[in-house]
Amino acid sequence: MTDDADSKVLNVIDKADGKGAGRDRSLAEREGPLLQAVDFGVKLNSGGREVSVVRGVNLSLDPGERLGVVGETGSGKTVLTRSLIQINRGGLFTFSGSLRFGDIDLLAVSEKQLRSLWGSDIGLVTQNPMTALNPVVPVIKQVEEALCGRRDRRSRAAAEALLGQVSLDGVVGKRTYSWELSGGMSQRVAIAMTLARNPSLLVADEPTTALDVTVQDRVLSLLVRETLRRSMALILVSHDLGVVSQVCHVVAVMYAGTVVESGPTHEVINSPKMRYTEALVAASPALAVQGSRVDGKPGEELRKRLALRTIEGSLPSLGSVPEGCPFAPRCSFADFRCHKEVPPVTRLATSSRRGRPIHQFACWHPAGEKERTA
Repeated sequence: MTDDADSKVLNVIDKADGKGAGRDRSLAEREGPLLQAVDFGVKLNSGGREVSVVRGVNLSLDPGERLGVVGETGSGKTVLTRSLIQINRGGLFTFSGSLRFGDIDLLAVSEKQLRSLWGSDIGLVTQNPMTALNPVVPVIKQVEEALCGRRDRRSRAAAEALLGQVSLDGVVGKRTYSWELSGGMSQRVAIAMTLARNPSLLVADEPTTALDVTVQDRVLSLLVRETLRRSMALILVSHDLGVVSQVCHVVAVMYAGTVVESGPTHEVINSPKMRYTEALVAASPALAVQGSRVDGKPGEELRKRLALRTIEGSLPSLGSVPEGCPFAPRCSFADFRCHKEVPPVTRLATSSRRGRPIHQFACWHPAGEKERTA
């Protein structure tokens, strides 16, 4: 990546016709949170009744910070992240609590104002890149349109520079179509199109799930590199704690529509408090291998010591979350209180960021207590 390539891309963005020609760069320089949710909830109108699918979420994301949202399939990760950027507003969903992007109240702005934020200030990368690419339009033309909504000589040079920034220079020609690219190449094109307007916040919804390990590492490295270079915040949705541990500063663990533990990634993974987080870490082969490198112990010895565990049972339906702690039916440490009372949020005073406690969890019997059986 060169300064010349950057200038080509930014010049085209700045000269694009219409509103929203690139992000509000003051967002990346602000001192307060870029995105903040307080007691945020989402309800789904299902068959004439409202079902709470996300409940009581409190999250804060600073400019340039990388947040991982993890949990099993069906835990509410995608619903939460799409609701945080209001991409699913209207129709079946209703929202409660507070949700702010910079100084903007996202729950109060009009649809028109939201559309001006999407793309220019907020970008989204989906799990399947083929849903973002038109199979009958050359890839280079789609990147040009993502840059400025038009195609000319200047936009072509900028599009080529942008593809170079995602390591596709010389790969995508004038007549290259998306169906001619591999999954990893298609995902990098989708990321390039999302980066085209230089957003302040990028949401990546399981962007590496369908990719092999080698390509996954390239895509993750690309996301980290571009967030650093652009001072851009990132929300990475994944079911893989190993992936999040490589990329994110902070992590939020979701279960049954609520955040059960959040904090600095290294603290949450190395010293989980909520029993569900502890079980996820114990069930992650990537973290066992990673630990063998960090601890300097022989991999086989460590794998025996950290024998992978399964989590018995399955997630409850979001429409029938049990009383008390939602993880209680699957937890070997659960007692009567766990089944009847929702655990309060515990904030660790030893961990803070800008005066805000950041490692917090909700569990009646947190890990680190004297171990016992139910």
